[in-house]
Amino acid sequence: MKEIITIAGTVGSGKSTICNMLSKKLGYTCYVMGDIIRKLANEHNMDIIEFNNLMATNPDIDHKVDDILVKIATEENKLIISSRTGWHFIPSSFKVYLTINDDEAAKRIYGDNDRISERKTDNIEQAKKNVIKRNVMETKRYMDVYGIDVSKKENYDLYLDTSDMSIDEVIEIIIEKYNEWMKGR
Repeated sequence: MKEIITIAGTVGSGKSTICNMLSKKLGYTCYVMGDIIRKLANEHNMDIIEFNNLMATNPDIDHKVDDILVKIATEENKLIISSRTGWHFIPSSFKVYLTINDDEAAKRIYGDNDRISERKTDNIEQAKKNVIKRNVMETKRYMDVYGIDVSKKENYDLYLDTSDMSIDEVIEIIIEKYNEWMKGR
């Protein structure tokens, strides 16, 4: 039995941070598919919104990233994968969805200077517009490419709003629910 947690969610909800911290806490390997996409955007000399526009007209890029995801899940165990489509391609995983309100997401992204290929903004209001735009673009793209609604609660074992939660609180809840889920398998 594979031990895999997939983490999906909205822009700025903490997917990458939670993936990395959970991997340390559980001793699992972390893969952040968003990092792969940001790296590809950087290689194309595009910010993430421009690259999302390219991906919307070129589904081969999504398929390439998803092929990497499936290969990882097939070959390895004890994984935490941050991917908006991980739950779909690894249906036997413990599926987590993190959401956040747009204002809090904008604050987090605006203050995060480590994000490569993020469109830098002059203020939080512009960051909020970018958050909303990316969430809409990505949700539409996955519906168009795969016919799946990545935000639908029924797709997940745990659906969590991180707006008013600390990272430690989010991790504690995920581990608790994951352990319950593992006992029931």
